[in-house]
Amino acid sequence: MEPLHLKLQGLWVGAALGELYSTGLLNENRSPDLSVSLTLPKTRELCETATRCLNAPADNLETLILGYERSPNLLLALLPLAFLHRAGIQGLNATLASGLVHSDEPDKFASAIAVTQALSWFLNPAWSPQGFIPALLKTPAFHNTLTAATLENIQTSLTRYECFQSDPAQDSSQWTLDGMIGQMLYVLLSTPNEFRLTLQRAALLMPQQPELLMLIGALSGLHNGLRSLPLSWRLAFRTIRWDGVNS
Repeated sequence: MEPLHLKLQGLWVGAALGELYSTGLLNENRSPDLSVSLTLPKTRELCETATRCLNAPADNLETLILGYERSPNLLLALLPLAFLHRAGIQGLNATLASGLVHSDEPDKFASAIAVTQALSWFLNPAWSPQGFIPALLKTPAFHNTLTAATLENIQTSLTRYECFQSDPAQDSSQWTLDGMIGQMLYVLLSTPNEFRLTLQRAALLMPQQPELLMLIGALSGLHNGLRSLPLSWRLAFRTIRWDGVNS
């Protein structure tokens, strides 16, 4: 079984590979130019969020988390928040559920809970793609939300081996948050053990959506572990640049 530290490294490297793949620099038909500095601004934002969480007083962490309600980066921010919360992933879920009750955007919190539950589920060695959504729908926080309806549609698509589409009338840039979560979970649950294939399919279904590719890369990397990530892709990290700071 993959050691936990390699799974967590897989999460972070998978997220960065997701952003890198969205730039086209990991195109299978050409080798990446490792002499050119690569910039990953969204991955840097994740690191900065983790730093803010580590520096926040323990009694202010909940306030920091709920402060992301209006942030377009709420879902990405959950990656470090889930592992830095003093009560773990389930503690973060409880904070989000509390925020959902008092929020005028309940579906945003429901979608966030779906991501954190996926983080918890993907860490479980007994994880089963078939059981994830049914277990998720039992969570009281999802009752009477658009996210619950989207999850039910995903489960139907997976059971019938059909292609899930959140809203055929909209392009990916206009998706609602629950629709984004739907596409993300559909891709992950369709090919759970294939990082490269999962990311490639996600890029086809969700073009111009680097945040979703980062989430998919993170969850797939967490589930499959660092050793499952393509070596040829990881080599591209030799020249990552964090806005001028080589790392």
